[in-house]
Amino acid sequence: MLLLLATAFANSGCRRGGPEPEARTWIEVYTQPLPKGEEPACAWFGDRRDDVVYFGQAAFWRAMREAGGDPTAELARSSPQRIGRFDLAGERFLPSLDVTEPPSLSGVWDVLAHPNGRVYFTTYYERAGWIDPESGARRRLGPETIGLNELALGPDDTVLATRYGSADGSRPGGVVQLDAEGDTIAEWPLPVAPGLTLAPKSLAFDARRREIWITTDLLGESVPSGAAGHPSFILGLDGVVRLRWDRDEIQFVQMDGDGRGRFAVVDARGLWLGLVDSEAVHPTPARAERVLLDADFQRAFDFVQDMQRGIDGRVVLTRWSGWVHVWRPDGPVWSDRLPAPEAGGLYYTGVARGSRLCVTLCDDVRVVCRPLPAPLGPE
Repeated sequence: MLLLLATAFANSGCRRGGPEPEARTWIEVYTQPLPKGEEPACAWFGDRRDDVVYFGQAAFWRAMREAGGDPTAELARSSPQRIGRFDLAGERFLPSLDVTEPPSLSGVWDVLAHPNGRVYFTTYYERAGWIDPESGARRRLGPETIGLNELALGPDDTVLATRYGSADGSRPGGVVQLDAEGDTIAEWPLPVAPGLTLAPKSLAFDARRREIWITTDLLGESVPSGAAGHPSFILGLDGVVRLRWDRDEIQFVQMDGDGRGRFAVVDARGLWLGLVDSEAVHPTPARAERVLLDADFQRAFDFVQDMQRGIDGRVVLTRWSGWVHVWRPDGPVWSDRLPAPEAGGLYYTGVARGSRLCVTLCDDVRVVCRPLPAPLGPE
């Protein structure tokens, strides 16, 4: 996750104005202006509830680039902490949710639009928290939530978070379980060899088998190359590792409540969508069916940043570069490329609504929407 994409991509045409979103047949690029003088944040990980996409806003990437690759550069100045909101039905930004708490140095990274109505968020360098968009109630959590990265819905509607690490090395990488109020229920560190640091990234809960799938970065001077430098784990709720997988690199994983799941995986032949069967007793990456997405995937410059599943089963895989893949169980995969971001820009989270696809873009606070072909069908 903390790798800088430094390539430019081909442009696509855009138009503005016109009829209602469902009738639009062109690409629309929406930019939310920031107050003058404010540190330039951009749109990060998003999560959908109904027709609203909630997304983090952070200045991490731009600050890091301008500081020559320093991942702590964002902490040099204070700025507001906000959760962005985008209305899919009207294709417009809604007022952002302000979750600022001094010293407010780190932006909002990941968000989880929970079924209980709250939006949970992480900031990595500072404490995590939640906010209720309807009532305005909010809470910042304890100091133990510093270092949390990505979020997922856990067992019994709890919240799961990956601990990417800690500045002083006092907390190893692992998975944290929070209750609805944000208090820690459990924490499961992942095993790592001496001299190395394991930094968990994405995670998903398999409700049928009561297991957690986790992707990671392996950091240190003696990190092996390729997939071995990004091992994945299947972890039981008892804290026992069921499987460590480093044959291929799993870049993102997503699970349904009935035991079906999907993961984006890269091997020597390209980028694939792995399919976890709901009836499989002990599913593993090796046993999953795979669907080829891109035989020419450039793993040194690109990454599957997010996967989102719609109510009709459509799954959207979004890559940094702007390549988007839409899969549905009863049809072929559709793939196409969005407009090129500015140098260093990254696409994050894509969601489908009807015949439209909207994707957050970390290139200022932007959302790019485009039409989907008719065979994909509306929700």
